[in-house]
Amino acid sequence: MPSQTELAQLLEDNDLSIFKDYLLSTLTQCYTLEPKGEAMDDLPIAMSKVGGLPHLPENFVWPSKGRRPLMFLAQINLEQINPDHVPDNPLPRSGLLTFWADTAGLPWGFDPKDNGGYQVHYISDPIDSLEMRELPPYDADGLEEEPQYPWTPFNECELQIKDDYCFDANPESVIDAIRSSISESDEDELCERFMDFIEAQGEESEGIHQLLGLPYQIQGDMRTECQLVSNGIYLGNQPPESENAKIESLKPGAKDWRLLLQLDSDYDAADWMWGDCGRLYYWIKDEDLRNADFSKGWCVLQCY
Repeated sequence: MPSQTELAQLLEDNDLSIFKDYLLSTLTQCYTLEPKGEAMDDLPIAMSKVGGLPHLPENFVWPSKGRRPLMFLAQINLEQINPDHVPDNPLPRSGLLTFWADTAGLPWGFDPKDNGGYQVHYISDPIDSLEMRELPPYDADGLEEEPQYPWTPFNECELQIKDDYCFDANPESVIDAIRSSISESDEDELCERFMDFIEAQGEESEGIHQLLGLPYQIQGDMRTECQLVSNGIYLGNQPPESENAKIESLKPGAKDWRLLLQLDSDYDAADWMWGDCGRLYYWIKDEDLRNADFSKGWCVLQCY
């Protein structure tokens, strides 16, 4: 994504300079994950990659949600990351981060029952103890709805990890930042133009796979959603008034959540699509990330 100078120029070129001061103030270090080349098979053990089959220790239990095994999405070799790019980088300095999803059910993340449908597992075992693991047997024909994907691995592609930058892409907060300097009648137009600008950035880069930093969200901020749903609040519709007190007591904790990984729809490399050209957002509390505890995170699917 654009650097400070590039972002300022992009905003000027798109007649969006009114957002420049705020967006430059939110510029944040992150890592971009770029699938490299065409689909491959049998990449070296512990290579950062999307798709294919995972590289796991012998005693690792395949993740599942109930009786349904999860599909392997990606693994990131933490030794292939420049740890100094992100200030106070909380990631472990070695090992593999592996990401998994219930691609048969494909939960959206607004229901507490979605817990376990997306998982992150940290593999700290020595690389020479890892081996490629075949998919466990599974027949998805019994699902109430037709599975989005067959029970086969996604395309395997090496990931190139690059130091990068991101900025606040939430239209609500961006408009709030300039509201005092615009008329109410201009808000909708500016918001729409900003959303088109963000969408164009994703299209130009052919998807935004990103580790840490700020999300390029599609349907609004997710921190409060993660905080509420992971604590038992169903957000598929308006919660009942009886839960208002609990919701208000939980909301302050939303600030503790941070983006761990964003996986975009990707047709050319992994050959997956989340909903309607959407993205998966894996979130984790800052304290859990610093403790390398990836068991309590939450994932949200957003799409257009």
